[in-house]
Amino acid sequence: MLKALSRKNTKENFTEALSKHYKLELKRHLARRLRHSSLEPDDVIQEAFLRLIRMSNTDMIENPRAYLYKVSFSVIHELEMKHSRERRRVDLGAIDEAVAETGSIDCIEYLSSLKALLRKLPKKQYHVLMAIKGDGKTYEEAARELNLTHQMVKKYLFLALQHCRANGWL
Repeated sequence: MLKALSRKNTKENFTEALSKHYKLELKRHLARRLRHSSLEPDDVIQEAFLRLIRMSNTDMIENPRAYLYKVSFSVIHELEMKHSRERRRVDLGAIDEAVAETGSIDCIEYLSSLKALLRKLPKKQYHVLMAIKGDGKTYEEAARELNLTHQMVKKYLFLALQHCRANGWL
C-alpha cells in the first residue's frame, strides 16, 4: 500500500502516510531502545522524517517500514557518536581555570605534570592528541586539518596514548 503511494503521489504524501501508519509504533520501539540513553525518541523520529523528505526519489524504497526503522537507527548511531565525542573532549583551558580557582597545590602539581608529559610528545602526536581528545574532532577532521592520512592520525593517536599510559596517565 505505501509502496503504491510512493509511486502515485508526492513525496509529502508518502511521508505523511508513513507517519500515519508507523510513527506511533516506531516511537514505542525507540522509547524502549533509548530508555538508557540521553536521546529522545521524538528527536530521532523528526530527524528520520527530515531525511526521508530530503530524499530525491522515494520510488526506490521497497519496504517503507524497514527503511524508516533503518534511517532511525542510523540517526541514533550518529547522534550517539556525536555525544560520545563531546564527552571525551579534554578542555585544557577549563583545567587551567579550575586550578586557578582552587589554588590547590595538588591541582597545580597535577596540571604541571600533565603539561610536562604533553610537552615530551613529538609534535605530530601532540597535535593529533589535542585535535581528537582536546577539540573532539573525528579522525577524518583531524587528518584534513593536520594534512595527514586517516591511518597516520590513528597511528599518532595510538602512540600518544601509549606514551601517556607508560607514564601513568591512563
